[in-house]
Amino acid sequence: MPTVYGESVSLRLLTRGKIFLSLDKLGFSQMEETAIRDIIIKPHGIFLVTGPTGSGKSTSLYAFLSAINSIHKRIITIEEPVEYELKGINQIAVRSDIGLTFAMGLRHILRQDPNVVMVGEIRDTETAEIAIRASLTGHLVFSTLHTNDAPSAFTRLIDMGIEPFLVASSVEAVMAQRLIRTICPHCKTEQIVDREYLHKVGFPRRTSRRRKSGTAWAARNAASLAIRAAKEFYELLLVNEALRPLIMNRAPATTIAARAIENGMRTLRVDGWNKVKAGVTTIEEVLRVTQIEEHVGALIESESLRLSPANESRSSSFAKLVEVAVSVIGRGFDSWIAWSDRSCCHCLGQGLSAFSGPQGHSIPDSRWTAVFAALAGRLVGQLVLLTFGSGWFGGQG
Repeated sequence: MPTVYGESVSLRLLTRGKIFLSLDKLGFSQMEETAIRDIIIKPHGIFLVTGPTGSGKSTSLYAFLSAINSIHKRIITIEEPVEYELKGINQIAVRSDIGLTFAMGLRHILRQDPNVVMVGEIRDTETAEIAIRASLTGHLVFSTLHTNDAPSAFTRLIDMGIEPFLVASSVEAVMAQRLIRTICPHCKTEQIVDREYLHKVGFPRRTSRRRKSGTAWAARNAASLAIRAAKEFYELLLVNEALRPLIMNRAPATTIAARAIENGMRTLRVDGWNKVKAGVTTIEEVLRVTQIEEHVGALIESESLRLSPANESRSSSFAKLVEVAVSVIGRGFDSWIAWSDRSCCHCLGQGLSAFSGPQGHSIPDSRWTAVFAALAGRLVGQLVLLTFGSGWFGGQG
């Protein structure tokens, strides 16, 4: 590429024998791996993998193809370039100089009656339309998109000009992924992190204040082994009946993401935090390769408000007050029972009204009554103060 001070060259080195991984070695959770295996054996539909260049999308797609590769399935791919050679799969390399583009190659592939098709990348409207229609006519299609997260894939396809009802009917799942550098397992140390910092970056509050991290020396070693010690983490969105109406109505990605999270989707950053808690990587590395999910900002804000120090102190005070109330009521009830045992059945039938001293009956041991009344009055006063004075229900005092 020509630049102001000369040509810029970028080299991409592929060590095919070492990087290729099977599906069970990609780092999926058990639930995610089960869901993916259910999708890749379907007879039709589209499975999209999104992420920036160099995030391992092709590696994941080849792992999917390897898991379903058999002599009973005809699998054809069109790629630029062909990164891995798999036995039993027909692979085509894009050659734009002779007119062999993704769209042109995909048209000819469909005439070969394949069961599974992999398109290296959906770059334009024509390729997207052919892939969508192929999935609706009995083909399982794998492909990639360049989006920041999984929910944005739907808006990206619609922006390309694909009708929303076609997107909702054809896409079965979208998986966003990133590559993250791991820290050296032999030289990492345990580090105390300030709770305010954890709250600022959105780290889960209900975890230990300690996390595994590397010292400056360990981080330098991990960076030098970025290729060999890289780890993938994922965001898997499964399209279901709760999401299809949103896609058809052109809902924004944030709305789709919020609904997907309610249905159990784990975002990229959440999966990254799990890697941090497991001692695989650092907080800084997760922040480097992920963005703040705007669609869960409100959830984080409400969670932080609920677990803020002020509310925590109020919750603690209220819990203590309830404990005192239970103790006071218990003492009063014991004293009332003791007094009732020495009085007539009529007073027992009157219940707590006997404390007011009905006509014709004197209350023995008036000291118990006075103590109970004083404690009950103080309890009511504390409740009123907590409710209207300290802002328990929104008051400012």
